[in-house]
Amino acid sequence: MGFVLNLSHPERRLYYQYPIMRTRAALLALLLVATFSFAQKNSVPKELLGMWDASLNNSTEEVPFKLEIKNEKGKMSAAVWNGPEPWPFSSAKFEDGTLRLRFEQYDGTLTAKLENGKLVGEYFRPYAKGVVHYPLAAKQSRTRDPHEVQITDGMGRSDYRISGEWVYKLATNDGKTAETGVAQFKALRLNQAPAAYIGTLIPVSGDTGLLAGTLDAFNNQLPFTLSRFDGIHVMLLKGTLQADGFLKGNFSSGKTARLTFTATRKEAAKKEDQPEDPFDLTKVKDPNEPFQFSAPDPRSGKPVAASDPEFKNKVVIVDIMGTWCPNCHDEEPLLVDLYNRYHKDGLEIVSLAYEYTDNAAQNARQIEIFRKKYNVPYPILIAGTTDDGQVAKTLPQLVNFGAFPTTIFVGRDGRVSKIHAGYTGPATGERFPQVQKEMDEIVRDLLKRN
Repeated sequence: MGFVLNLSHPERRLYYQYPIMRTRAALLALLLVATFSFAQKNSVPKELLGMWDASLNNSTEEVPFKLEIKNEKGKMSAAVWNGPEPWPFSSAKFEDGTLRLRFEQYDGTLTAKLENGKLVGEYFRPYAKGVVHYPLAAKQSRTRDPHEVQITDGMGRSDYRISGEWVYKLATNDGKTAETGVAQFKALRLNQAPAAYIGTLIPVSGDTGLLAGTLDAFNNQLPFTLSRFDGIHVMLLKGTLQADGFLKGNFSSGKTARLTFTATRKEAAKKEDQPEDPFDLTKVKDPNEPFQFSAPDPRSGKPVAASDPEFKNKVVIVDIMGTWCPNCHDEEPLLVDLYNRYHKDGLEIVSLAYEYTDNAAQNARQIEIFRKKYNVPYPILIAGTTDDGQVAKTLPQLVNFGAFPTTIFVGRDGRVSKIHAGYTGPATGERFPQVQKEMDEIVRDLLKRN
């Protein structure tokens, strides 16, 4: 008679399962130890949290900004503050003793380590055909929290003398004009020394975004320092009020742009010094010739052209942009809104992206990030790079192209109706809703035409 194993007996089940139970317990213990070790290795130190006085070195000077790091319910986040404006990072991590913050929309990365209570590291991102690096330094902030800043009009104070609008000029060291436009300055909280200030420069090509800094109201020249870091811009504006009423100083942007800054009150500026109308900068060689474009769609790899059937007898907005361009990010919500409201009436939109690199895979990735960020329903095509001459080569009908974005309004007949250079974003105050209103009116007017 053979041996029969009765596995239904409780004692026998326990006998044969016990080694498995011991193995599982051992594995669970190892997993818990590993998880604890990993958590300890990657937990966010308390001394990392809070507000930091940070700066990026642009090769000649330190460009200051505020950096906030938070850890709420185990989720880490971080943001740059330019005065009262937060600029959130898309992701924040602390691993193996290194802080890593990402601006995914610009493919930019900030890395830093804690050294003697300070943050030391760098910020880097693609630029042209390479990568630009800015050394980073930061220490815990002891100044007022930017969340609490409240804007005032500055009336009744001597430092109100620089508030308001100015016509400015940026010039190279040899005196050649590099840029003109309107500068806006406004006081924030004034019951502190130095006084908090914000401002923006608005050339015909768009605006710098919000510059933030301080002004010394107890100095007769009212020296001011304003700066901005937003993942693309690393800007610094320093100036003083002269006895003749002019503002004079210096402006730096990025690693190389070093320009002199002069400004006069807008109401006192000469007519020839007034900024150019953004609708007058870029033209087409022959207004009677249908506007042409052709570029590949990174999703399908197939070319999309103005001659395609979907554009026939339609009003078309052709937007020249780049995913690296902050003003293009400012404009995109408006374009998406116009498309969603007027597509049923015959509006089509196509974006022509000119990127830093000619790496097709990288460009496609950045365009997809941009598309998802704004829920873009229309084609974004890879038209070229930011190299000099690329726009002229791919869009030879244009004359005097000079701004990202440039928005081209094409009527149902295929001809260009208007071209708007640049885009004035939220930092420009009343100009922001005004440009939205103007573009809306252009679209509605073109849709009414047969």
